[in-house]
Amino acid sequence: MKKKVVCGCLAAVLFLMVWGMQESYGWFSDRDVRANRFCPGENDVEIQEEFPDSTVTPGAELKKEVAFTNTGTVPCYVRARYDFSSLEAEEGTEVQMGSETWKKEADGYYYYQRCVQPGERTELFMTAVRINDKGSPTEDFSLTIYTETVQSGNHTDITD
Repeated sequence: MKKKVVCGCLAAVLFLMVWGMQESYGWFSDRDVRANRFCPGENDVEIQEEFPDSTVTPGAELKKEVAFTNTGTVPCYVRARYDFSSLEAEEGTEVQMGSETWKKEADGYYYYQRCVQPGERTELFMTAVRINDKGSPTEDFSLTIYTETVQSGNHTDITD
């Protein structure tokens, strides 16, 4: 009888060990594979400007209408700035800004206060460049427009 009890206990212990190993093996070997499918959006803007050929004369106002169109696939925020080719040109001219929607910040950039949807165009960034009566540039100069964009994502405004 003692032999039957020992054999029964041994069989029970062996059964519990096999059953426990199966659970442990299942715990440590469980895995799941998922493909992380995503497509990054593209944020890009195209500078659109109307700048007819004009002669630079003191007191004249040269038409230079500049706006930006979102040619990317996602909504984005836009910031822009303008740079003159020389200090003399900067001091001898005055830029006529286009819209109150563009706000200048301490970093020198103008920030468009609205999110620009794909295919949408901003309000005018600038409308003209006025040549001052005094201190006008004595030679040809260039005015470069520089812009940057960032995806709007879950941001509520441009300061986010």
